[in-house]
Amino acid sequence: MQYDTLRYGLLLIGAMFLSFVIAELRHLLGIATYVIWGWSMLIFILVLFRWESKRKQACYELQEKVREVVDRPQLQSKSILKHSHYSAILQDVNRLARRVTQEETTKNQMIAATAHELRTPLTILRTNLESYLLKQQVVDPQFYGLIDETIRISRLVEDLQSLSLAESRKLLLQKEWISLEKWMAEMTDLLAPIMMEKEVTFHQSISVSSEVYWDSSRMKQSFLNLLGNAVQYTPRTGIIRLEIQEKNGNLICNIFNSGHGIPTEKLPYVFHHFYRGNNDRNHFTGGTGLGLAIAKEFVEIHEGAISVKSEVGKGTTFSLSVPIFPLHD
Repeated sequence: MQYDTLRYGLLLIGAMFLSFVIAELRHLLGIATYVIWGWSMLIFILVLFRWESKRKQACYELQEKVREVVDRPQLQSKSILKHSHYSAILQDVNRLARRVTQEETTKNQMIAATAHELRTPLTILRTNLESYLLKQQVVDPQFYGLIDETIRISRLVEDLQSLSLAESRKLLLQKEWISLEKWMAEMTDLLAPIMMEKEVTFHQSISVSSEVYWDSSRMKQSFLNLLGNAVQYTPRTGIIRLEIQEKNGNLICNIFNSGHGIPTEKLPYVFHHFYRGNNDRNHFTGGTGLGLAIAKEFVEIHEGAISVKSEVGKGTTFSLSVPIFPLHD
C-alpha cells in the first residue's frame, strides 16, 4: 500500500512538472507548443505503460512461483526472468522451493522406509495372535481387539507407504486396458451390502463404452475410497449418485452424496493427511484418515485432477477428470 501511494505521488509530481514546462514553452514557441505537448504526452504515456506492464508481469511471475511452492512443492520449480524487478524475491522463492522439495523428499523417504520396516513385525505379531487364538478353547475377548488393532495399523502402514511413494512420483504403475463397466461393477458390488444396510438409494449412470488404460489396483483404491467416503457420510435412507461420461479423451466422474455437507472453510483441507471433517470421529468409527489424500495422489499420477464441491444441508460432490489413455507411464 505504501509503495503504491509513493508511486502515484511521483506520477502526480511528474505530471505537474510536465504541465509547468509546457506552460513556459507556450510563451516562447507559440503554436509549436501544442506539437511539443502532444509528443511529450505520447512519450510519457508509452513510458508509463511499459513500466506498468513490467510491474504486472513481475507480480504475475511472483504469484505463480509462490502458488507453485504452496500447492506442489515437490515439483520442479520454473526458471525466472533475470531482469525482473522482483528477481531478488523470485530467487528467494526459488531457494525456498528447492528447500521445501528437499525436505519433502526426505520426509517421503523416511515414511517409506519406516513403513517398510514396520510391515514385517506387524505381520509376525498378527500371525502369532491368530495362531494363539486357534489353539485356545476359551479366549479372552480382548485378543480379538488386539487382532483388529494390528490389522488397522497394518493398513495404516501400507497407506502411508503408498502415499509417500505417490507424492514423490516413485510409485510404479502397472497399467493395463480395463473394461470400465465391469470394473465399476466389482466396486459397487463390494459396497452394496453396506448401502443396503443403511437403506441408501444408489443411482449409477455410466455412458463410456471404451476401455481405459490405467493401473487397475491404484485407481480402484481411489474410487473405493471416494465411494466408501460417500457411503460413510450418507445418512440412512440417503442418496448416492455415480455419473461417469467421456469428454475430449477424459473420463469425467461425479460422485454425489446427500450427507450433511462440508463447511466452505473446511473444503481446502479435505485432501490433507489425517484430516477429518468431524472432530468427534476416532479410529474406531473411521478409517486411517488417508483415504482422500491417497485418492487424490493416485488420480494425479494418472495425469488427472480431483475436486470437491459441497453445501451444508444439501450434500457433497467429488469430481474426477482422468485421461482414458495417459501419455506417460
